[in-house]
Amino acid sequence: MMKKRKNSLYSWIKNGFLGLLILGGLGFALAGCGSSGVSGSETDSTPMFAASAEATVSALEEPESTALSPSHELPKLEAPAVSSEPEPAPEPDGRKKIALTFDDGPNGKTTERILKVLQENDAKATFFMVGNRINTYPDTVKKVYESGSEIASHTYSHFDLTKLNGSTLQYELTETNRLIRALVPTEPKLLRPPYGSVSAAVKNASPFPLILWDVDTLDWKTRNAEKTVENVLRSAHDGAIVLMHDLHATTADACETLIPKLREMGYDMVTVSELLAYQGITPQAGKVYN
Repeated sequence: MMKKRKNSLYSWIKNGFLGLLILGGLGFALAGCGSSGVSGSETDSTPMFAASAEATVSALEEPESTALSPSHELPKLEAPAVSSEPEPAPEPDGRKKIALTFDDGPNGKTTERILKVLQENDAKATFFMVGNRINTYPDTVKKVYESGSEIASHTYSHFDLTKLNGSTLQYELTETNRLIRALVPTEPKLLRPPYGSVSAAVKNASPFPLILWDVDTLDWKTRNAEKTVENVLRSAHDGAIVLMHDLHATTADACETLIPKLREMGYDMVTVSELLAYQGITPQAGKVYN
């Protein structure tokens, strides 16, 4: 009798222990499924660390964003094909050439005011556009293209390129071109680095020539039309590249005086690409021109 009770007790303990093991394993498996999002509500079971690469790049696409680390490599945009031989310079016509350039736009009203005075004076300019402004002013981008002026890139977010690297640097260098190509049938060929800030790493990474300037109007600082005009006329010379910003109404005011005055002084106002061609220069990717 005693032996029978012992066997019964042993069997109960053994079976109970096995049951606990089975129930524990089942609970662990169910918990694992829930944490991986395989079963249960998608909202409740998604892990907090499962942020996608698309979400990271999406953050860069917002103008206010300061995200600097896309989590996957973006494709490098190839530079527009250029001949290994310099293109022949246009025939000299005895007139001085100057390139007016406008950074930080487009800006709708002020950019279009500048376009109007350019067209009235048979003049062209180069507009270095910031990518995160392009979708806000698509019609202005189209008007710049239709006017015959040149569209170029001023990066996507106006970050200091020397502080970036890897896929973030490539994004800043190339995303503006993708946005412009979606609006107009042109391929921007030039890039102006924000703040004129360039390093060996930026030169190596850039698929475009880097365009600086040799006449700085300081229009962003003075916000004074008369001083902007004065600064240009004091420093203007044949072959000059002039820096202005089409964000400011005072710059548009200045252009209404400046552009006719330059025409009276014998200047042709041409794009940067045209100016380099007149000088017999074929710009190369990663090289700096001013």
